[in-house]
Amino acid sequence: MTSKSATLKVLSLPPVYLGDTVSYKAGSAPTLDVGLGSSESGLKYYAKGLPKGLKINALTGEITGSISAKAGTYNVTYWTQAGKSKSAIQTLTFVVEPPLPPAPIGTDGALAWTHGGGSFDQSVKNTAPEAAGLTYEAKGLPKGLKIDKNTGQIYGNITAKPGTYTVTYWSKAGSTKSDPVTLQFTVDAFPFEGDYDALFVDSTDHGLPAGKVTVKITYNGAFTGKLYYQNNKTYSFKGIFGLNGAQDAASVVLDNVGRSGLNLDLYVTVGGKLEASTLADGATGYWVEAQYGFESLKLTNPKAPVRTYTVGAQEVWINEVGSQTFFDLLTTAPLRGDAKISVSSKNVLSFKGTAADGTKITTSTTGSDDGSYLLFVNPNKKIWGGYFSGELNLNLANNRFDDPDQNDLRWSKPSPDNNKIHSGAFGPLDVTIETK
Repeated sequence: MTSKSATLKVLSLPPVYLGDTVSYKAGSAPTLDVGLGSSESGLKYYAKGLPKGLKINALTGEITGSISAKAGTYNVTYWTQAGKSKSAIQTLTFVVEPPLPPAPIGTDGALAWTHGGGSFDQSVKNTAPEAAGLTYEAKGLPKGLKIDKNTGQIYGNITAKPGTYTVTYWSKAGSTKSDPVTLQFTVDAFPFEGDYDALFVDSTDHGLPAGKVTVKITYNGAFTGKLYYQNNKTYSFKGIFGLNGAQDAASVVLDNVGRSGLNLDLYVTVGGKLEASTLADGATGYWVEAQYGFESLKLTNPKAPVRTYTVGAQEVWINEVGSQTFFDLLTTAPLRGDAKISVSSKNVLSFKGTAADGTKITTSTTGSDDGSYLLFVNPNKKIWGGYFSGELNLNLANNRFDDPDQNDLRWSKPSPDNNKIHSGAFGPLDVTIETK
C-alpha cells in the first residue's frame, strides 16, 4: 500500500459579506460593518480600494469616515487575516454619487432685501444626514456678503448698489461639487432715498420758528444733513437711518449734534415727510418740533419729478403785518419791503430782498413736488434768536407767489443792529407776499 502526504491549508473566516454593490453620496458618513464579532477577536480586517475619506478599523471591521472621493465607481476588496492565515477575498462595487445640493433660500429662486433692513443672515446648509461632511461655496454674492464654507451661513451687511444679482452656490465633498443652485438676489434701495426739509417750531412759545433741518438720504440709508438753529450756527451731521419692521417708516436718534448739546430725533414717514419728534437742548430741556416737513424735489434725483416749477424773477412786496404795533401806531397799512423771487430749472428757489427796516434777506432752498418751499434764515448773523422763516407756496393757478392763503411766513429781529426805522427789537411779524 502506497501512502501519500497532503498539505492542509487553514484559512481565516471571511468577513461579513456586504453584497455586490453599495451606493452613497459624496460627503455622507456611512458606517459599514464587516466584523465577525468578539468571538473572533484574533482576526484583523483589511480593505483595499475604499473611496477617499473612508477607512477600516483593523480590530473591529468597521468602515467609517466622510466620503470625499469624486463621484464614480470604486472596486473594493476586503478580507480577514489571523497571523499569516488570510481569508477568502470579498469584492464590492462601491458607487459614490454626487453630493447633495445646498438648501435653497428665497422663494422660487428669487430673494429680495432692502437697504436699511439690517444685516443679512441666512443658511444654505443641507441638514440631511447624508450631507454631514459637506462644505459650501458661492459666487456672485452682493458686495458685503460672504459665506462660511463650513456652516453654509451667508451673512454680512450689504453695501451693494440696488439691482439684481445672479448668485450661484453649491456644496462640495472634497473637490466634488454638487449641482449648483441659482438665486436671483434683488437688492432694493432704501425706500426713503431723497432730499428732505423740515422747519422747527418752538413748542414752548406759540409755535414760533426755531430752525430748519435738511437731510440727504442715499440708496443705502446713509445720510448727511445740516441743522440751522436760532443761535445763528449751522451744524453738520451724518449717520444711517433704520427701517421699522413694516419698512414704511425710518428713524434715527442723534445725540449732541455737532457737539452743540442738541439732541435730534429724525423720523421719515410713509408719506415722504421728514419729522423731528424732538430737537432738545440737553442742558435746558428746551425742545422744538417739526412742521411743514416734506421730501424735496431735485431734478438730479433718480426719482422722476411730478413736474418742475421754473419761475422767472418776480418782484414782490414783503408786507409786514402788525408792524404798526412796533413802529407807528397811527399807520393803518403795514410797512413793507420788497424782494425778487425765482425758481431755477432744478427747483431751487432764490429769495433776495430788503425788509421794511432795511435788513437784507437772502436765502435759497429746494422745494417739494407740489411747489412748497421752506425758508429759515437769520439776517442778523451775530445775534441769537432772529429769523425770517416759514412756508412759501407757489400759486399753481398763475405760477406766482402772491396768494396770502398759501404762505405762512414770520419775521423777527432781536436787536436794533442798524435799524433805520425802529431803535429796538421787534417781532414776530406775520409776513405776506404780494406781487408788485
